[in-house]
Amino acid sequence: MSEKSGAGLGFIDIVKKTGNNIEYYFEKINDNSSFFIQKSIINRD
Repeated sequence: MSEKSGAGLGFIDIVKKTGNNIEYYFEKINDNSSFFIQKSIINRD
């Protein structure tokens, strides 16, 4: 982890490294909360 408390792999890096788009959506839990879901596909050669 960096001093900025990040993991060092942002969404742009994921797209660049996998070559695939990121799918995402928010599942509403109630009026104050939502659940964030992200899908990244990594191809194995």
